[in-house]
Amino acid sequence: MMMTVEVLLYLTISLTLGLLVLFIVQRRTISRISKEIDGLRVNETQFRQASTLGRLGYWEYNPKKGDLYISDEIFSIYGPFPFKNVNIGRFILRRTHADDRKNLLLSYRKVLSDAGIQKIDHRIVSPDGKLKYIRQIFESQIQNGRAVRLFGIVIDISDQKSSFEEALNTRLNLEKLVDSRTQDLENSRKAAINLLLDANEQRERAENALRQLEESHSEILKLSQAVEQSLAAVAITNFEGEVEYVNHTFEEYSGYLKDEILGHKLDLISTDESDETIYNQIWNVLRNGESWKGEFHNRHKSGRLYWESVVISPIFNEKKEIVHFIKVSQDITSRKKLEKDLIEARDKADQATRAKSEFLANM
Repeated sequence: MMMTVEVLLYLTISLTLGLLVLFIVQRRTISRISKEIDGLRVNETQFRQASTLGRLGYWEYNPKKGDLYISDEIFSIYGPFPFKNVNIGRFILRRTHADDRKNLLLSYRKVLSDAGIQKIDHRIVSPDGKLKYIRQIFESQIQNGRAVRLFGIVIDISDQKSSFEEALNTRLNLEKLVDSRTQDLENSRKAAINLLLDANEQRERAENALRQLEESHSEILKLSQAVEQSLAAVAITNFEGEVEYVNHTFEEYSGYLKDEILGHKLDLISTDESDETIYNQIWNVLRNGESWKGEFHNRHKSGRLYWESVVISPIFNEKKEIVHFIKVSQDITSRKKLEKDLIEARDKADQATRAKSEFLANM
């Protein structure tokens, strides 16, 4: 009987100590998970704030479970969801411009079977009929030939598109003005020859020609000042690509003064990342009389790297011959960094979610 009491006492003490140790371990584990959850909430809050400020929406889809998450910012871009029980995919296609739906569907289908990142720019029509330009970037995770997870971001690039169109309009207006003034000068030359036939007529026509020249000079001066004060960087080269003019914004972007860049080619600001094949393609496009639009990763005079959104176009003379090229660009370094930060924040959030799921599964 004495031994039985001692055994029971020993077992009771052992069980109590075991429960105490288990309680301490669980308490520490719960504390660690709580901190991870708090960190996840902070990351999620920061991600949502960055998405709102950058006018960026995001979505995530699990094909196996049929789970779909859509951020509020997507509805800020596309407009409010109009009907109950309407498939979100059909809603997005309804908002998409009719001419762009086919390419968008092809991109969606491709990402379902191919791992990697897909990017497409297209137009949407908001409920009030306003046209918007958006960029979609999405990727998929493929297992055994099937997509198990899809994630995408949607960016409103309407302002950027407007800047490009404004730059293109500036180039077209400049070209028209040059053609117009060239024709004016030619007309003035012919008028000067005809003036020799009659002294009085010569004097009157000479005065008219002088006024035209003064007006042309005044308009060209105004245009020159507008280009010089533009917020976009402007560079003009000859047919061989040697710089003949840059404005003040170009000096700010590149760090090079006019005297340092004039007579040189624009590859002075290019990086070691630049692909010679791409430059050859760009020259082929330009010398065929077409414009080229894209992005460059350039090097500042100080060595700092920066991103530019670029439009390069040829300039023609009255014989429709290419005589110059004009490059209009904007610094998009901040936007590129924002896109990178958003992707990194999303990856951190995914890692924290997986850690939480693994812990709960092992409880």
